[in-house]
Amino acid sequence: MKINASRWYFLLRTVAVMIFLILITYLSLAAHPLGGNTPWILKFRGSDKVAHFTLYCLFCLTVIWAYRPFIRNKKTFLLIFTFIILYGILMEVCQGWVFPVGRTFEFLDIAANITGVVIAVIVYNSYRKIL
Repeated sequence: MKINASRWYFLLRTVAVMIFLILITYLSLAAHPLGGNTPWILKFRGSDKVAHFTLYCLFCLTVIWAYRPFIRNKKTFLLIFTFIILYGILMEVCQGWVFPVGRTFEFLDIAANITGVVIAVIVYNSYRKIL
C-alpha cells in the first residue's frame, strides 16, 4: 500500500505534535525534569513563567502548523485552543495534587500558559494577514 505525499506530511506533522505533547507532559510532571541541574540561562526570577509561556506558545504554533488545513472556521480554531489551555490547567493540577513530586500548583503558571497560547494565536493571525 502506497501512502501519498499529503498523508505522509500529515503523519509527520501529527508526530511532531505528539512529541511536543510528550515533552510538555514530561517537563510538567517529572520531579527534576532537567536532572536537577538548571542551566545557567534559566537561573533568574520568573524563569519558570518564561518556560511555561515559551512551551505553550511553541506548542500552539506547532498545532496550528500541523492542522491548519483542517481549521476552517473560528469555532474549530477556538475549540482546539481551548483544549490546549485546558491541558495546561490539567498539567498544573496534576503537578500540585495528583502526582506530588515536589512541584507545586501555581495560578501564575496557568496565566503564563494561557498567555503563550494567546500570543501564538495573535502571531498566527498577524502572519496570515501579512501573507
